[in-house]
Amino acid sequence: MHSSASIPVFGQIETHPYGSMKISSSSIAIHRVLRVLVLITVSAQAWQPETLYRFQTDQGHPVARLRQDTNGNLYGTTAAGGRYGFGTIFQVTTNGILKTLTDFDGINGRGELRQPGLVLGSDGNFYGTSYHGGRDDNGTAFQMTPSGELTVLVEFTGTNGSGPNELVLGSDGNFYGTTMFGGSSNLGTVFRLTTNGVLSILGSFTQQNYRNGAYPAAGLVLGRDGNLYGTTSWGGDYGSGTVFQITPDGVFTKLADFDHMNGAIPEANLVQGNDGNFYGTTKSGGSRDYGTVFRVTTNGVLTSLVSLTFTTSWTPQAGLILGNDGNFYGTTYGDNSVGRTNLGTVFQVTSNGVLTTLVEFSGTNGAYPAAELLLGKDGNLYGITFSDEPGDRGTIFRLDVAKLISVRRQPDGSLSVCGTGPANETCRLWVVADLSPSTSWTPVVTNTFDSSGRFCYTDASVATNTSRFYRISVP
Repeated sequence: MHSSASIPVFGQIETHPYGSMKISSSSIAIHRVLRVLVLITVSAQAWQPETLYRFQTDQGHPVARLRQDTNGNLYGTTAAGGRYGFGTIFQVTTNGILKTLTDFDGINGRGELRQPGLVLGSDGNFYGTSYHGGRDDNGTAFQMTPSGELTVLVEFTGTNGSGPNELVLGSDGNFYGTTMFGGSSNLGTVFRLTTNGVLSILGSFTQQNYRNGAYPAAGLVLGRDGNLYGTTSWGGDYGSGTVFQITPDGVFTKLADFDHMNGAIPEANLVQGNDGNFYGTTKSGGSRDYGTVFRVTTNGVLTSLVSLTFTTSWTPQAGLILGNDGNFYGTTYGDNSVGRTNLGTVFQVTSNGVLTTLVEFSGTNGAYPAAELLLGKDGNLYGITFSDEPGDRGTIFRLDVAKLISVRRQPDGSLSVCGTGPANETCRLWVVADLSPSTSWTPVVTNTFDSSGRFCYTDASVATNTSRFYRISVP
């Protein structure tokens, strides 16, 4: 903000770099300029997820990560169920009203346990892939309008790939992806897809270059440098998979190898952190062989951050997402064997590997979260579980994340700071004058969200400060 003869009136919230939130201002007369930054810290205690929807017997099981449109509605897919028994694509509102948009019929696609999620295109349509389906049952790529009109763009044949993973929208408006099988050696491919269905193979994983990797089981992620990053679930120097970079023109570079101790069999998409590094999970490997959380730099330095154990709820089936607070959030699938006691978790992990379990699924609140979470436009986390009790068909859930929603100047010069979070949970408001590494956050007040999940606090000391940074945490 620039100095002027006006006072900032804080009300509009904008996204701020590195996952924080900045309060922008309109103005009225004043002599002091005040800068306010709002940060969010998520609870270190276990929470109960709010169940938005429970799937019925004829609806199949939700399997893919949710996506959100510009209006805030959520979209996802099911395995099985629907008119033909091959799964569906659905829309659900954030207050839990679900509508089936279209049905897979086996030719246009087929819902699977490995069903990739949808991607919202720049034209407002959704794009996706089906791991199986099509006339050769090698999978399809399709476009779907928001109203549910589905058009097959590509049927994979094996030669051009088989078993497509999730798409990613490139900076050029095209989509990029991988197939787990097919190509010249049946070890998988990397491809580019236009919105009108032109498929170009950028490269095939081959037996001759097995050390580069084989069988990519996850999609690609677009890096801030414009390149694409992904993993293979097998191959490499140790046979446990690799991390690679590929340009939109198809120039391939292997970045790192998994050696089992740092992880093995990565099957989920990477995510780029605020520090520019990529973070992900492996399904196996680590000190207990239950999987890992890892970090890899763009020049190929791979570090295992967490070795998961049975007590951290078995193995991750899905990748991580980046939260507004700069931390990562993920799920573990749990143990679905007979006599199971472990039905999956939601966890938070910091960029230096401090893992905190936020949710333990019990069956009644869902079981076996099989997909990445979604950070909603409202700042909350959304996800799916493959199963639940007693219906066994799965759920869509929401985790309310504590956040500041308004900071407003009062006539006496004080600031009214209001936030929302889990109803009836304890919360703390913290302040600091600047964000230098040597500065420590100071708690201003410990309060409780009311029954509607809201709290407000009037900060009278703000008149003596030229800048003020706020953070909310639970607890």
